[in-house]
Amino acid sequence: MATKPSFVTISMIEETAVDIQEATPHYNIHLQNNRHVTADYIILATGNSQPRPLPFTATHSSLPWSTYTLSLDNTTTPVLIAGNGLTMADTVTGLREQGFTGVIHTISPNGYALKPHSQPDLSYFLSAESIATCSTLRQWKKEVYKQITQARAASLPDELVIDALRPYTTNAWQQFSYADKQDFLRHSAHFWSILRHRLPHSIHAALEREFQAGMFAPHKGVIQQTEKDSNGGIHVNWYNCISRNHRQLHVQKIINCTGPGTDITQSSNPLLKNLSSTGLLKADELKLGLWVNAADYSVIDANGNNHRRIVTLGTNLKGLLWESTAVPELRVQCKQVAVRLLQQVNHKEKACI
Repeated sequence: MATKPSFVTISMIEETAVDIQEATPHYNIHLQNNRHVTADYIILATGNSQPRPLPFTATHSSLPWSTYTLSLDNTTTPVLIAGNGLTMADTVTGLREQGFTGVIHTISPNGYALKPHSQPDLSYFLSAESIATCSTLRQWKKEVYKQITQARAASLPDELVIDALRPYTTNAWQQFSYADKQDFLRHSAHFWSILRHRLPHSIHAALEREFQAGMFAPHKGVIQQTEKDSNGGIHVNWYNCISRNHRQLHVQKIINCTGPGTDITQSSNPLLKNLSSTGLLKADELKLGLWVNAADYSVIDANGNNHRRIVTLGTNLKGLLWESTAVPELRVQCKQVAVRLLQQVNHKEKACI
C-alpha cells in the first residue's frame, strides 16, 4: 500500500460485516456495531470459515488457530485433535510453542498420511498433448495412474505428477459432470489432498520425532461419543478402523481441525450466513462455495440475478475452480478481479460524461 497513487485513499475498518442490502445505485454494508458503510462495488474476500461442527455434544474448540485454544493451564493431560490434515499439523506446532508437553492424539476416518514437500530439484514433465483427450473423471484417473506409473519407473515420487497437473486442474474440474464431481469428492478427494497439500520438511520431521517418542498419536478411526466428567475432562469413545474395535480416550480438550466449512447456509461467518438466508447469495450445487458468474466471479442470487458489482474470490470459488486457496491462485484471482472492477468503473464514468 506504500506505493499506491496519491489520489487513492484506503480506510481500514476493524469491524464485522453482518449484512449487505441493495440501495440502488449503491449497497449498504451493515456492521456489527450498528453502523453501515456505503459502497458502489464489493469484493467478498471472506477467507475460510470455521470447521464444520463435530457430531457430538461435549465441548470442543472450533477455532484451532486462536491463542485461547492453544493456551492450556494443564500442560500435561492429553489433548485430542479431530482431523489429520494440515490444520492438525499447525495445531500440534502451536500447542508445543505454547508450552504444552503432553500427548497429542489425532483421529480421522482416513488416518494420518501427510507427506513432506518434494526436493526442489525434482520435477516431472507433463505435456498438454497427453491430457488433451481427457474430459471425464474416468479418463483423468486413467491418465493420472499412467503418469504415476511412469514417474515411479523413473524413481520420482507420486506427488510430482500432481504438481505437474496443477495448470490443468481447474479446466479438468470444470469439464467434469455433476456426477463426476460428486464421485471425486466421495472417493478421490482424500487421496488427491494427500499428494497435493504437503508439509515443509521441518514440520514433517518434527511430527515424526514426536511420533517416535510417543507424544504424537495419530489414529485412523471415528469418534462415536463424548462425555464430560466432573473434573472437566472428556471421555471419548471411538471406533478404531484398523483393529476394528471400540476404544476410549480421556483428554482435557478436543480441537476441531476437520477442515473449513464450505456450506454457506451453515457458515460460522455471519455475513455469508445472513446473505444466504436473505437470498443475496446462493451456494453452488456442491455447496463448496458461492454460485457465481464464471466470467467475472460476480455473485448470482437465489433468484438467478447476477449482481455484477459484488464479486468474490478465494475459498468462495472452490465450487467453480476447485483449486482456489493457495497463493498462486489467489494472486491471479486478485489481479483479475481488480482489472474487471476498474473496467466497470471506467465504463461507468464514460457513460456519465
